[in-house]
Amino acid sequence: MNSSVKYLAQPDALDRAEALLQSYPQSVADVPPGDMRRLVQDLHQHQTELERQNEELKRTREELAESYSKYCDLYDFAPVGCLTLDPQETIIEANHAAAALLMIGRQQLLQKKITDFIMPEDRGVYDAQARRITEEGGRCHCEVRLRRTDGTSFHAQIETLVWQPKSGGMPQRRVAISNISDQAEALSHLQEICRRAEEANRAKSEFLANMSHEIRTPLNAIIGLANILASSSYNPKQYALYLQTLGESAESLLGLVNGMLDFAKIESGKVTLEAEPFDLRDLIGHVRRIGAVKAQEKGLALYLHYPAGLPVTFVGDSMRIRQILINLMSNAIKFTEKGSVTINVAGGEPDQEGRIPLALTVADTGIGISEDKLEPIFQKFIQQDASTEKQYGGTGLGLAISRELARLMGGNVTAKSRVGEGSEFTLHLKLYPERSITLPWRVQEKEKPASALNGKNKNLPPVLLVEDYHANILVAAMLLEDLGYHYKVAKDGDEALAMLERERFSLVLMDVRMPGKDGLETTRIIRSREKEKGLPPVPIVALTAHAFAEDREKCLTVGMNDYIAKPFRMEALAEKLQGLIGNYRDAEGMVA
Repeated sequence: MNSSVKYLAQPDALDRAEALLQSYPQSVADVPPGDMRRLVQDLHQHQTELERQNEELKRTREELAESYSKYCDLYDFAPVGCLTLDPQETIIEANHAAAALLMIGRQQLLQKKITDFIMPEDRGVYDAQARRITEEGGRCHCEVRLRRTDGTSFHAQIETLVWQPKSGGMPQRRVAISNISDQAEALSHLQEICRRAEEANRAKSEFLANMSHEIRTPLNAIIGLANILASSSYNPKQYALYLQTLGESAESLLGLVNGMLDFAKIESGKVTLEAEPFDLRDLIGHVRRIGAVKAQEKGLALYLHYPAGLPVTFVGDSMRIRQILINLMSNAIKFTEKGSVTINVAGGEPDQEGRIPLALTVADTGIGISEDKLEPIFQKFIQQDASTEKQYGGTGLGLAISRELARLMGGNVTAKSRVGEGSEFTLHLKLYPERSITLPWRVQEKEKPASALNGKNKNLPPVLLVEDYHANILVAAMLLEDLGYHYKVAKDGDEALAMLERERFSLVLMDVRMPGKDGLETTRIIRSREKEKGLPPVPIVALTAHAFAEDREKCLTVGMNDYIAKPFRMEALAEKLQGLIGNYRDAEGMVA
């Protein structure tokens, strides 16, 4: 009984068995059968529990092994480079991505220092991060350039954290490396765009300041001389000088406006090129004559060289070629204080299409241009430097327009120069020497000027001038009188329609922009009335300050016969009047 109580008091099966056997030291056979059965049963249960725990331990070990394998796979095949560093910056672990980024074998990477791969100029950035994380712990990141074993480099982001092994020992650093070259390149590109935008804004601001100066300078002369001529105290001996200065100032303003119009047309892609035969030698001579007066004033020699044997007649847009050469020559004279300006023409062998390569060079002995400024000066709104703008003036558009026009004609404008020695600007073109081939741009035939009518104009019905601006009425009226035409004036579209109802006119000079009915609407009504009454259409010529090609098309579309852009010259007005009035006179049977 006592032994049974002792047996049941033991909490563990093994302890109970040991206590039971000690109670019967003589022989196991002395153990009562009931106690033995219970002991065997408890031992069996204990064995079963041990087997279950052993299975759980085995599963746990397998799960740990699987987790470790997954960890290794995640580490080895992570998309970013992973390194483990000891306190001396030595790499003690590395994954495949890190080895691939640095273009080195994984085993070769071990025992190397991470600083071996950092570009020398970026070491300071990395060292600062290393000191901070050593002192403060936690994690931090920096951007450096890493050098590969093949000598190339890439922009990398390095993230670092301190890791303390639970088993003790020195702390380690875990490092993640990401290749951010694409992001760095995109950021650099964006910064470059911002820089260029800032430069463009600055250049445009300078351009506006220059434009204001260039406009106000001739305007000051025009307004001042107009006031002088309006007074009674001006010197009659200076009258011719006053008029010459007024004309030069007006021409300067017109040049500015034309430059801006060319710039706007180029920007919008609306430049129309002509193709017609022209005499290149005469064109070059004309350009030289234009610059001769200014060159003589500055004491400069002006030379022209046209090689013998080079064809004279070519096909192309002579007006645009002349415009480019005049701009190059004007710049050469402007920036040359002593010496000479030379216009040199050179030609090469025809290409397979029969075009002759031409190099039209304007060379000077002026101030010259530094090498780093040769390309920028062809950009819009850019001049050589601020001092050049102040000393010589200008808007910074001439060379940009010249190069764009040259490229539209399939050529280019190039430059070479040495500071203090002079510059050479060359217009490169390929032109057809004759017109027997298909041309690369639209051909426009120019109307040949008619012969002068002189005093016979007074025998014609009057010209109707439709204009609302008093100054323009005064100018047009004086030109018509000088050309020998009678004229009447209508101040708006309604007055013009009423006058056309009452009497006949040989031609209508129609302003386009007027209060009330503008010139386009008035022309539509005139053409509609003529059609209803079966009358021959009276010639109508647009007089407008709108100078774009689309403005001309609008005028022709509503039924106008021709177009003159303001400001206009007497020769242009005379040519239009003579041709159109002559045709109308023949149709009407008028007597001259």
